Amino acid sequence: MKLRIMTYNIAGGRDYGCVQWPPKYNSAACAGVIKEVSPDIIGLNEVDFNHPRSGNVNLAAEVARHTGIPYESRFARALALGRPGNRGDYGNAILSKYPILLSEVITVPDPEDKSEDTYYETRCVFRNVILVEEGKEIEVVVTHFGLAKTERAETMKILTKLIKERTRPLVVMGDFNVNGTFADPELNTIGEIKGLYELMNDSFSACKDPENTHTFPSRFDIPNISEKDKNGGKGIRIDYIFLSEEFKPLNSEVPYSSASDHLPYFTDVEF
Repeated sequence: MKLRIMTYNIAGGRDYGCVQWPPKYNSAACAGVIKEVSPDIIGLNEVDFNHPRSGNVNLAAEVARHTGIPYESRFARALALGRPGNRGDYGNAILSKYPILLSEVITVPDPEDKSEDTYYETRCVFRNVILVEEGKEIEVVVTHFGLAKTERAETMKILTKLIKERTRPLVVMGDFNVNGTFADPELNTIGEIKGLYELMNDSFSACKDPENTHTFPSRFDIPNISEKDKNGGKGIRIDYIFLSEEFKPLNSEVPYSSASDHLPYFTDVEF
């Protein structure tokens, strides 16, 4: 059986391809990208749910609707975001052409050590069981790692447990905020997710040109993008799809689109 799997940080539905700044909310923009690639399963990061800023909608469901593809959507709340009177839920989501049998939201504990000079945010791990064929189920985990090392360490603990206890073929994907730009050892922080490489396979192995493909940023003229992230105009790779041994990656691509500040990334697999 073959599947096309995509991970996409949609930046809350903001359209970074627009001329004006700041970008406006337009869920149809990233939906257009998804429609063109037509993945079977998509993991979404930075998803709003009933938030005033994006129109008080179920953003994942809206994205699915705009594609015109009959995706089932599920949302995973990580936290309530915004000020009183202007708040909504925020987290991860999944879209699937196949029935989702079970969804489980695992909140990542906030780390005790918050001494790092960065932004801290409560995260979640979103576990799903999907029926891809009669009698054939897979697990798909969608997550979004924190910016702080201690946050990422907490997420790694949860993922490691899920991987070791799995009873089905497993996909783990999302925005890991860990740079896999192998071309520059000084930028590479892959050691933080070393455990994933010991337990699973990085689908990026099937990418035809891995050293020159980045997933962030989609545009180098976005305000507040650091020079480190720009990486001399080459960008960095922080979005991943990890596969258990049952899956064989056939092809992996990062299509260009400025619909979000991240680029979408997909892989074709067989199992």
